[in-house]
Amino acid sequence: MKRFFLLLVNEFRLARTAVPIHLVAILQPTVMYLLMAAILVTPTFDMNIARPTSAAEWSLAAALPAVGSPIGEAYIRPVVVDELERGGMRQVVFVENRDGVMTAVQKYGLIDSNMVKNYRNRLTAAALILWNDDLGNRAVTIEERPWLARDIPFAVYFGMALLPMTVFLAAAVMGGILTAQDFESGTILEYR
Repeated sequence: MKRFFLLLVNEFRLARTAVPIHLVAILQPTVMYLLMAAILVTPTFDMNIARPTSAAEWSLAAALPAVGSPIGEAYIRPVVVDELERGGMRQVVFVENRDGVMTAVQKYGLIDSNMVKNYRNRLTAAALILWNDDLGNRAVTIEERPWLARDIPFAVYFGMALLPMTVFLAAAVMGGILTAQDFESGTILEYR
């Protein structure tokens, strides 16, 4: 046990020689978190909607902002666009009559399948809101009772998930460097 304690004390002494490495191990996940939170963590999507011309289109546009948590941000921010602008959009939603049925159509540009899924899920949720409204008193009512006054932003959960990664990265980097220093200084022979 005494030998292990001396080894541990030696490792702590050596840690002072690698301050820049500690800073890299701490700052790299922090910078990665900030970048990923700014780029990937968007609770609200801008959803392009062709300018409504009928009652069905207006009701869909009105239902979109209702999709989301009752104590958090809306999941969709509808953006009304003109017909001429559709070509350059990443995605656009419009309502058309298909065989006598008003149908929401979502056209996509060059975006990944995860975004397509997210847009589709949000559009489906808006359609369910409309359907529930049409059912009137026969609708299924879900009573939500949130525990918190306000939703915790997803970026917080994301940051908490990066904390263990920071610890593992710091341990791996420091372990690699200190092992290399042990070989360099010949300490490894002493340990053996």
